[in-house]
Amino acid sequence: MFGTKGCIVANFLTLALLLTSCASSTIPAAGLTAVPEKATPASSAGPFAAASPTHKPAPEQPRGGGILTTTLNADMTSFDVQQDTGLLVHATVQSCYSGLLQFDPANPDQIIADLAERWEANRDGTEYTFRLHKGVKFHDGSDLTAKDVKLSLERIYDPPRGVVSPRKTTVSSINGVAAVDEATVKLSLKYAQGSLLPMLAVGQMVVYPQRVVEVKGNMRKDIVGTGPFMFRDYSLGTVFEVKKNPSYFVRGRPYLDGIRFYVIKDASTRLAAFRTGQVKLIDPSHTSGLLPGQAGIIRQEMPQGKLAKYPSVTVKLLNMVVTIPPFDDIRVRRAVSLALDRQAAVKIVALGEADIGSNFVPGSDWALPEEELLRQPGYGQPKDRDIAEAKRLLAEAGFDRGFKTQILARARYTDDLAVLIKQQLAKIGIELELVVQESAVFLETNRKLIYPMVSQPNGVRVSDPDEFSRYFHSGGDQRQTNLKNDEVDSLFDRQSQATDTAQRRKLVRELEMKLLQLASNVVVYWDRGNIAFWPEVRNYYRGSIYNNNKYQDVWLAK
Repeated sequence: MFGTKGCIVANFLTLALLLTSCASSTIPAAGLTAVPEKATPASSAGPFAAASPTHKPAPEQPRGGGILTTTLNADMTSFDVQQDTGLLVHATVQSCYSGLLQFDPANPDQIIADLAERWEANRDGTEYTFRLHKGVKFHDGSDLTAKDVKLSLERIYDPPRGVVSPRKTTVSSINGVAAVDEATVKLSLKYAQGSLLPMLAVGQMVVYPQRVVEVKGNMRKDIVGTGPFMFRDYSLGTVFEVKKNPSYFVRGRPYLDGIRFYVIKDASTRLAAFRTGQVKLIDPSHTSGLLPGQAGIIRQEMPQGKLAKYPSVTVKLLNMVVTIPPFDDIRVRRAVSLALDRQAAVKIVALGEADIGSNFVPGSDWALPEEELLRQPGYGQPKDRDIAEAKRLLAEAGFDRGFKTQILARARYTDDLAVLIKQQLAKIGIELELVVQESAVFLETNRKLIYPMVSQPNGVRVSDPDEFSRYFHSGGDQRQTNLKNDEVDSLFDRQSQATDTAQRRKLVRELEMKLLQLASNVVVYWDRGNIAFWPEVRNYYRGSIYNNNKYQDVWLAK
């Protein structure tokens, strides 16, 4: 499927370098941290043994060698980490790429260095200078330079024709990038963006080799990088493999000889592979496939296995395309939102492993408090009043007898949720035809916005509100409902530029209430989940599913 000649870029630059006073190597970020179940971490030793500023002395010495085995629940659609928003490419190919910065795997709410050895900002935060590590090489032997970083960032904040940039609006403050010399990159900003460093640290902000991109046009079929692992093989429907990069610029890393990602679509088969030890790690449900309820089986039947809780970083939505009738009528969209029983969805579909929430990550500084959220239309219990009001709105919109339409769902991600949505909307006279597509087809179909309703999973890189501009801002490249609203755009822009935290929170609250009112992206719930691993897997940590996928510090105890 993919002709992959080059090797892959990924550096987990994990240096304990002293950065300038303008940029500490442990700048707090709006990150997401896995919560160990019963205080059982996903490893017994902290990563970055020689580098991370948050490192704690390991009780045992990491050993090299071995192949880590894990699973994927579907095939990838491409290798292009910058353009592809699917979780699978990030779980796999990201192990071969790096950005300027990264989230500390052992402490995912902290930002540390990666390709950038150090960085500093000017006094008003409108200019950042990054000093790159010298001697870093791509896997094909060519040198990494500031020109590679410049091209990669330009493709994200100002993409050329034909290039999709899901991260464009999240770094909309960037006005220009200059390669000052071979090892120095300077970013000039239109305004000081408080979330800039977290946005640069997410796993999607990788650096590509300029010479390959200029020839190929994209990296959909090629993997060329500087990371801890290099491409080895990909057999569709079977396995994706990476191998150790012997020239990786972080000394002593990686520990593993390689990683093998088995493509196993059936959940029971994945669990059986874990039971026999063929698979040593089952990651979050939407990357590898540990479904709600399977954690209990592991607890009861595989007591030697370890489990770690995974936070709410994947949201399940019902999206309505506002340019397709009858969802161009806000009354219809509000009726749908009212009819959805979110608590029932958590209980029936997520088996309790989910949180009721709205457009921003539950529990973050930006989310509506639970008591306020439950007072919003569609969130309360019992549902009798909501159903009655939904029917009234539909009748007012001219659909007193309801209507028929289609809902698109992603196989093994949201097809079960779509079935429940179909049952719930039938109560107000909306009859849904369910269309289920495999991931590769779904992602392409969904980009075209041809189905009026979509049962959609979205993953979150960081909890900062700027992360969500790609979905709701009219300039976003991932607008899943075709929403264009001047007030929403203004609120996103103003909160991003706000330097006072209290003022920014106020603007975000206004933004949240406006999005709830527009009811185009309707949140059903936010997933929680579990990670399962055998005790020999050490130094594995998980923040967002889109970050910390390099595995450079993971090692096997036997």
